[in-house]
Amino acid sequence: MMRTPLHLFPLALIAILCTLLFTACDPKPLVNLHSSADLTKLQIEFFLYGNTSPETLYVSKQETAQQLYKAALASPQPAPGRACPGIGGPGYQLVFWAGAQRAETVIADRGGCSDLFLRGGDLRQANQDFWSLLDQAITSAPHVTHPDHLEIVRYQGNVQVPLYAKITSAGKVQRLFTYLSTFLSTPSSITGFCGDQTSTYDDLFFYKGEVLLRAQVFRGGCSLVKMVGKTTFPALRLTGQFQQQLDQELSSMTFAPARPDTLEIEHAPVSIQPGSGPDFRISRDQSTIQKLYHTAYNLLPWPPNKDSSCNSQGAEGSYDVLTFFQEGAWLVSATAFSSCPTVSFNRAGIMGGYASQATQEFRDLVHQAEKG
Repeated sequence: MMRTPLHLFPLALIAILCTLLFTACDPKPLVNLHSSADLTKLQIEFFLYGNTSPETLYVSKQETAQQLYKAALASPQPAPGRACPGIGGPGYQLVFWAGAQRAETVIADRGGCSDLFLRGGDLRQANQDFWSLLDQAITSAPHVTHPDHLEIVRYQGNVQVPLYAKITSAGKVQRLFTYLSTFLSTPSSITGFCGDQTSTYDDLFFYKGEVLLRAQVFRGGCSLVKMVGKTTFPALRLTGQFQQQLDQELSSMTFAPARPDTLEIEHAPVSIQPGSGPDFRISRDQSTIQKLYHTAYNLLPWPPNKDSSCNSQGAEGSYDVLTFFQEGAWLVSATAFSSCPTVSFNRAGIMGGYASQATQEFRDLVHQAEKG
């Protein structure tokens, strides 16, 4: 299977198809690849087409995990010389757990040929049984009704480092959650999604244990409220009353520059073939993470009058996807191709991405992080 993207932002789509971003320090499996008996839990991360930053997270129980894993293994291998339709679709990262250990990670691409990527370069083509079970897993996943903590990332455009705050007071978290729920249940005008990379907005991560409800509140020109990952839920026009309630609750919060504590790295060839695939690494080295994070944010913007197209053709090309986390909050994802002079950045909730100029210092730090 050969992919030959023509532009930097479409290039980042490859990452969605192949991303196996680990969230545990020890990726060694405890169960046999062809056994589902010991699987206890499934985590599903959802990616919109064209964005390498995760949208939201679903958690499913043992029976669902076992059924979906069996369906993935039962999916056929792709036929030689197949032709894939040029149709984009969302991507899913399925993390199967056996107790406290990761057993398998599967990447499912709903566009093109409906590929499934398993560990070890095992490439499959998802069938309807698999997609039906995945849809059931998402619709039956538990929802947040009484969150126990809230993490907030405040973005101030695409140049400044975002701010971060965390609320653990149950009363305050529930009050904010009630304001949001009331607003969402009140008739409001529907608006479009935000494509302004310089927008100011708050990214709200409501958690109950590991179950997530994520919402975003855009101010300024976009002025909307969006439930992240809910493709059937329209973006709503922000009202003055809800903005006043939110600002009043957050006025006593102490925001500090975001300081990611986890970096997930994917390194892969541009040409993905059966039997080969990406390599992955988790870094919790704070010195490496902070250097790379601040270097990335200090990269110069790509000149708006200069073509950012990238020629990544050829089997020798490779790319890296870097995703920065702070506790349970996703901050930003960066995609860099070996043959491209640009780095593309993506954040959930904003359509498209923005490009910066790659430097040798940035590439050296990426290689250093890859090697651990």
